[in-house]
Amino acid sequence: MKKNRLGRLRQNAGLHKKDVAEAVRMPENSYNQYENGTRGMNREILLRFADFYDVSVDEILDRPGRNRYIRLTPEDAALLDDYHALSGRDRHLLRTLMQTMAGTVPQNAEIRMAARTPAGIVPLLPEQASSEEDVPDDL
Repeated sequence: MKKNRLGRLRQNAGLHKKDVAEAVRMPENSYNQYENGTRGMNREILLRFADFYDVSVDEILDRPGRNRYIRLTPEDAALLDDYHALSGRDRHLLRTLMQTMAGTVPQNAEIRMAARTPAGIVPLLPEQASSEEDVPDDL
């Protein structure tokens, strides 16, 4: 039987195997077998685990690219709302700024210009600059 994500989900939740087994109403040795992948899970068992961890069945089965989602905090949701309110150009600028701050700007991206904004100086990719006026004098 293929390994699943039960162990990682349990550890991320800071739980012991006994705690999970009790919560999903099964003997601890059965839970161990499910987590170790030595016992197959039927639909009912998969749904118990998915409901308990609040994840999809695909997440339990560690099926990459299938119905993956993350739970957003209220702060994350507010940031996402603000991001969606931006224009396409501003979204691109924000991504470039974030990549610059994280040090993950793609190697082929040449940041030679910047724009002065109320938040400070924002790097621009060459194709984003509308004119030489976009380049601050003090850069």
